[in-house]
Amino acid sequence: MAGRERLHTIAAEFGLPILSIEALIKYRRRREKLVHRLAEAELSTRYGKGRIIGYGVDHEQGNNPIVFVMGDLKSVSAPLVRLHSSFFMGDLVESLRSDSGDQLHLALDMIGREGVGAWSTCLRRRGASKRSRGLRPSPFRIIRVTTRSPTSY
Repeated sequence: MAGRERLHTIAAEFGLPILSIEALIKYRRRREKLVHRLAEAELSTRYGKGRIIGYGVDHEQGNNPIVFVMGDLKSVSAPLVRLHSSFFMGDLVESLRSDSGDQLHLALDMIGREGVGAWSTCLRRRGASKRSRGLRPSPFRIIRVTTRSPTSY
């Protein structure tokens, strides 16, 4: 394997650029589209009418995020958005061992009352915490829900 000095010599000899892995990652993130819309349909719920959208993620087999959108997100300056960490037992069969179903329904109720907002399954890396950490300021009002009281901030 060639060392740094040898690589620079070869690059200079053949007129090749040298770039860092960081620069390559940055380039690929700007240029490559890894998330693709797979399907979209109108959906009526007890919270109101909206659109359900299914996505696929390249290079992450089995990762198919779902988004439910109510109203026109661009019509308000800060729409409500819930990034939900799905848990089958809590969401669908309302297991008493999880409050994720309560969080889901409270968030959808808030979005439904406001008439504009979005709910999405959360894209999590393996081993990442289920709790929201390191949220950056955004044009959205993130819905933070506990079984005690829903709030938006």
